[in-house]
Amino acid sequence: MIFFTLLILFFISFSSFAHSRKDRLTLREDFLSYGVKSLIKQKNNFKPTQEKFELGRNLFFDKIISGNKNISCATCHRPSMGTGDFLPVSIGEGGQGFGTNRKIKNARLIPRNAPPIFNRALVGHTTVMWDGRISRSNDGIFKTPEPGLNGNSPRLSHITRQLESTLAAQALFPVTSHDEMRGLKGTNELADAKSNQEVWKKVTKRVVAIRSYRLLIEQAYPNQRTDKINFGHLANAIGTYEGIAFRSINTAFDRFMLGQLYELSDSQVRGAKLFAGKARCIECHNGPFLSDFKSHSLAVPHIGPGKSESSNDRG
Repeated sequence: MIFFTLLILFFISFSSFAHSRKDRLTLREDFLSYGVKSLIKQKNNFKPTQEKFELGRNLFFDKIISGNKNISCATCHRPSMGTGDFLPVSIGEGGQGFGTNRKIKNARLIPRNAPPIFNRALVGHTTVMWDGRISRSNDGIFKTPEPGLNGNSPRLSHITRQLESTLAAQALFPVTSHDEMRGLKGTNELADAKSNQEVWKKVTKRVVAIRSYRLLIEQAYPNQRTDKINFGHLANAIGTYEGIAFRSINTAFDRFMLGQLYELSDSQVRGAKLFAGKARCIECHNGPFLSDFKSHSLAVPHIGPGKSESSNDRG
């Protein structure tokens, strides 16, 4: 009797195992048909060096690059908070504390929340920022809020030549924003600068004046004279740090897409089947990065302060 019961249980388990494997194979094939793939073998857009990584890591956590020396990249992009800050919109220059404990004090709310920066340096990831205002084409041409950086023959080519990724280009701009890192006019020399280029020159001068940073810069860019260093070199180092430190390319889903079908739990498979099936999420969220990097009108009501319009944030 016990043997008969065990035999029935075996056949039930085997049947559910076979059915589960078939479901998982079908699910993987559905994802593959939409261009979704594992990122495990995906390379970065640049050739990293340990020296650039170290320079970028120091700059990422250093408040020296902000106007009033009171905020760093890591203030809003906390590694311990998924490279965000757990806030609906970030609290900029002049705030105190981190994450949900950050107090607004004399700061202003940033119009949009801090986007995550995982996997933004991988080959094929062309666009950053919620409104896609910074991008880098496959042939290295930039589109940014600074016209001097854009196009085939940019006026500020001495800066663009240093930028190896969209992350590097993005790192140029928080220091130019009065609300984010630059500070209010009249409070410091960066805030009173007349142009983005002047801001970048002043930040670079600050950094190069510090002996420990000069040593890091010389190691990161051994063929570049220190007096020829510009903020493009520094932003590129920040992008290098972010691109290496914030890679997430060996997840259970990545392994599932390589054919390791039982890396996903049953509940994850149920969710993935909805994503690729009845919920139709995959119709828009497809490709290696589950995005086409384009802006779409979703008819979602505007909530929050907005970037440039008080009641209709086009971002």
